[in-house]
Amino acid sequence: MDGDGEMTSATRLSFSDYERMSVQTRNAAVYRQKPTPEYALDHNKMRRLLVRFMEARAFSKKQIAAGLTGSDATRLQRAQEKLAADRPRLIALADKLCKEYTEAKSYGAHKEWLKHAAGEIENVDTQLRMQEENFPAVVLGVIYRSYCCGDNSVEVGNALSMKPPFVRQLLARLKKTWNQIQAEDAAPTAAGRLRKTPLKRLVAERAESAKWFANLTPEKREARKARDRIASSIARENARRTKALNTVGG
Repeated sequence: MDGDGEMTSATRLSFSDYERMSVQTRNAAVYRQKPTPEYALDHNKMRRLLVRFMEARAFSKKQIAAGLTGSDATRLQRAQEKLAADRPRLIALADKLCKEYTEAKSYGAHKEWLKHAAGEIENVDTQLRMQEENFPAVVLGVIYRSYCCGDNSVEVGNALSMKPPFVRQLLARLKKTWNQIQAEDAAPTAAGRLRKTPLKRLVAERAESAKWFANLTPEKREARKARDRIASSIARENARRTKALNTVGG
């Protein structure tokens, strides 16, 4: 309201304009033909996929098949450290390729050669991007925007400063890694029994657990002992009640 008691609109819209307006609802995921993957809606599955995805980038298939022990946080940090160790080599390689590309372009090299060289530089740049410290957060951002917000690869790329082909490639790699996890979980066991865990892996897991328990404070140790005593007492009481019911039923 102005000083004369008249109403003015900052957007230059009147009530008559508002009456003629209509509302359109955008189907954010209209471009996607396939259903949303289950890991995009489950934090535990997403964390498992993220850890395995980073390990696949850092270690060989043989090392992954042998079993990488530790908690999810430990495994993720180990993979990031392994990737970071290779970063200086990739930076030197990128500098070398960029120098060759610049010199060849100044000498009038063929367009096909320049296109091929630019592709190699882009591949090295992609590897460097995947070795950044915050790359796990970038992966989670791609999953969230692609499946939870329904953005396409162009919109995701603009939001995260990435090229759309890299977004699509990243989603394809995540899907491939998730399919591998599902295949491992569904693998049949020998003679109907659980698969045996290698002795080396059991020893490593036991050492990891012992190290974790040794770092606990006395207060936390007492709290865990008290919780174990309560759990044991509840289990004994449940067993007693079950036995009593079976006796009465018999």
